[in-house]
Amino acid sequence: GELPDGIYILMNNVDLQFAPTKKGTWKTYTYLEGLANGNINDIYVSLDGSIWLATDNGISHYDGKDFENFTQADGLAGKAVRAICGAEKDKGVQGSAGGYIWFATDNGVSGYDGKKFKNLKAEDSNLLSNNVLSVYRHLGTGDIWFGTDSGVTQYIPRADRFGIYIQKEHRQQNVATLPDNQINGISEDRNGALWFATAGGAARLQNKRIDRVLTTSDGLPDHRVNTIYSAPDGTLWFGTEGGVASYNGTKVNRI
Repeated sequence: GELPDGIYILMNNVDLQFAPTKKGTWKTYTYLEGLANGNINDIYVSLDGSIWLATDNGISHYDGKDFENFTQADGLAGKAVRAICGAEKDKGVQGSAGGYIWFATDNGVSGYDGKKFKNLKAEDSNLLSNNVLSVYRHLGTGDIWFGTDSGVTQYIPRADRFGIYIQKEHRQQNVATLPDNQINGISEDRNGALWFATAGGAARLQNKRIDRVLTTSDGLPDHRVNTIYSAPDGTLWFGTEGGVASYNGTKVNRI
């Protein structure tokens, strides 16, 4: 029969197949092309198809042709941008359709509406810390969650106010809490529960309380969880300092 698409090499009677994606053409973008900084912490594709890049020296916006950069001089809260979260409407903020794109920085949070930045900082709001490491928009409620080095807090855009906040110190007898205050990443399972990647394990928030914590004792390869991905089939994937693991709702499986 016909071989599937790919590249094949015969070496000592062993067939090696290369994935079709390897055949594409790579193009590299650096500061020479207009990129704000070479260290990219996060990437977000806007509803209008343009690309937003979180760098150590501000934000780069790429429309497929040119870069436009935003720094503190343009109103951005901090210098280093760690994460990006979209809360756009219709065709995206660039189309003046409304909504925001949120940026987690090393000096607070910035929301961009296509024209100007709206900044939230610990000094004048209920943000737990200006060292913001992650940001996530809940698919069901539209609320924005900010993960910091001092815990996680909820922001309700429609009311322009902060909601609940959770810290490791909120420990009660026989009630789970965050295993660590450093929130490296945030995701959501198919039931709408939030999951936090922390420096001490993974934690699930359901009905406004932490009701599940996963650590090395549950099978994680390392307690330092850097990121979480929620797959379409309901599986959660955890990227840790010691490798990757999946969780099917009952059991953690190391890969």
